[in-house]
Amino acid sequence: MAGKESNRLSTPPGRITLHDVAREAEVSAATVSKVLSGAKGAIRISKQTRERVMAVARRMNYIPNASAQALRRGSLSAIGLYFPFGLHPWVSSAYSQLTRHISILLEEERHSLVIMINPPPRKKAEPARFPSFLYNQGVDGVICVHQVPEALLEELRQRKMPYVLLNCDTGYPENCVDADERWVMQQSLQYVYDLGHRRIIFAGRSTSHPSYDIKREVYVEFMKRKGLPALPDVYEITDPLSDERGDFGEKIAERILRQAERPTAIVAYNDITALALIHAFRDRGISIPEEISIVGCDDIHESLVARPRLTTFRFPADRLAKAAVEMVLKQVRTHEPQKSIAVKHEFLARDSCVQLAESRSHRAKRPASAGAFK
Repeated sequence: MAGKESNRLSTPPGRITLHDVAREAEVSAATVSKVLSGAKGAIRISKQTRERVMAVARRMNYIPNASAQALRRGSLSAIGLYFPFGLHPWVSSAYSQLTRHISILLEEERHSLVIMINPPPRKKAEPARFPSFLYNQGVDGVICVHQVPEALLEELRQRKMPYVLLNCDTGYPENCVDADERWVMQQSLQYVYDLGHRRIIFAGRSTSHPSYDIKREVYVEFMKRKGLPALPDVYEITDPLSDERGDFGEKIAERILRQAERPTAIVAYNDITALALIHAFRDRGISIPEEISIVGCDDIHESLVARPRLTTFRFPADRLAKAAVEMVLKQVRTHEPQKSIAVKHEFLARDSCVQLAESRSHRAKRPASAGAFK
């Protein structure tokens, strides 16, 4: 972190302070502090005063400043890492990497990490909500991963809680850190195009995450710009049960092979889709990459041990985590929104793509990457 920070903590505009509670309850700030912390001192505080202070604090929605408390105790303060219901940080390789990197970075900055998974709705139509301890357990700020309903974002803003949206792809100009999905899709398409492929398709499972629509849009734009046919509707699976059955690769492969003219290259939404297609094509006697080249995205562990090894783009978990931690801690200190940033993937050229025979006199250009090629 650049520069030495002062131990004096400012108060964000509109945030209720201990002094506000003291003024409203007509007592000293020291009295409010003792009442709310449950501390016992030489001066006895009457039951009536305690009840009045507690009532005022509740009415004013007072949230103790965790950073100030931590400085007084000489202990760590905390940053929350929020995952929506149904998305566990260890289910996804990418999100487990993010969690690990964020934890290490926060520890280096003397902040603890509180992992928060959105509780399931108590009723079918109940809106999503933050865990109750987000506001009452001294969390200084929160990093929200994947997707956050607008109502919850508004709740954070109203409470003046520093926050960062990590890999949510909202397009907001402030407080967002995202992998650059447009860039990675553009580079994937250009790579196979430079290999001589013209019959290119985008294949994947339609998801609620905005990244799917972003990639689909880039695919259509790219193909139109090159004067090539774009047929994304044929190659996407929208049946959610296909995930549970594990047959989405089979379904996409069948749709592809039913076409009058088989594609020579596939840009997959992610590595899971790419590997599922490789297995499905192999079962049908189709050789990868000799007959069809395939590009993935994310660089999950299986992409390296698969045969052929998958050409893909590595999810930049370390750089995303670093940017998110720096952004949320800067908000904690300054109480100012931060400009959104996009982080590029790293291209890994492996074995699942080949140059078409008729275009082998022209070598394909590797995408300009944020890291070394492997």
